[in-house]
Amino acid sequence: MNMDKNIQANALANEAVDKLKEALGGCADFDGKVILLFSGGRDSSIVASAFCQAFPQGQLHLLFIDNGNLDNTDVQRKQYELIKNLNPNSDIRFETKQVRQLMKRVAIQEIEKDFIERKFSSLLICVPCKLIMAYTALKYAKENDIKFVLDGFAIRQKKYPEQNETFINAQKNIFSKKRIKKHFTSL
Repeated sequence: MNMDKNIQANALANEAVDKLKEALGGCADFDGKVILLFSGGRDSSIVASAFCQAFPQGQLHLLFIDNGNLDNTDVQRKQYELIKNLNPNSDIRFETKQVRQLMKRVAIQEIEKDFIERKFSSLLICVPCKLIMAYTALKYAKENDIKFVLDGFAIRQKKYPEQNETFINAQKNIFSKKRIKKHFTSL
């Protein structure tokens, strides 16, 4: 059973390397620096390691956005350390941005009303969270002169509103107005 998971993880890693080379390698303005919106989970960790394999001379900024909804945020730092140890020659940086107050004002303030109006059938908290993440990454990119932001999701998450094509295109449009390219990778 564990061997099957390793085979699956290796296949996903190889797929991620290919997707990253295709998405970034052909960009004339790609200077090797990217931001990866980093949750510390399996998918973003695979993309982080894949970036190091695809662009060994690149500079990877793992940007964890703490919205205040997680009990333990040490996981992300530990996962960063693991990725750094697995890729010792890569330039990997880890940054946490706190957006707890913004998340509270924008998304959580009306949560009870949202539940009641939708009769507990839908909670769209991930949509404002994703927008907050996008604007936080955009600000970080400008501050650090980075032209590329990587974001992604597992294909199993495609059913969620923040992962649909319309929402993703709206985010890309926000970034392109600031001359930053946002690439979405699904595994």
